[in-house]
Amino acid sequence: MFCIGLASFGVLAWALRKGIALDRALDPGDIVFMSVFAIFGSFCVFMAWHLFRSPSTLEGFPEQGAPAPPRRRVTLSNACSTAGVILLVLSALLPEHWYPVVPLFVGIALLAVSHVLTPCEERLEKLRKARASVQL
Repeated sequence: MFCIGLASFGVLAWALRKGIALDRALDPGDIVFMSVFAIFGSFCVFMAWHLFRSPSTLEGFPEQGAPAPPRRRVTLSNACSTAGVILLVLSALLPEHWYPVVPLFVGIALLAVSHVLTPCEERLEKLRKARASVQL
């Protein structure tokens, strides 16, 4: 997650360099575009730092199988994915003059954060176990 945040800051630096090299003044769309990368990069770096500083997630789990992700992480992942989907739908419904690119990028960013917090492999494993228990 920390690398995603750093990559976002890299794209922000590149966009800022290109924006300064333009022969015109920056318009509100350019500023919104760059601020999305700044906010997303800050959020990813903050979340990575917060997860790095939290106690080990392996404590308190039995050693029989793969440990389940902590509830806090799953709850945060579910919140990020829900907000991301809502923002993606909102970006499709907003008129053009309201700059729907902001909810689009923020929605995609939140979905990426959700997948970093709880990868799809864990969710697929839960679905396989649920299907196996129903079939038996």
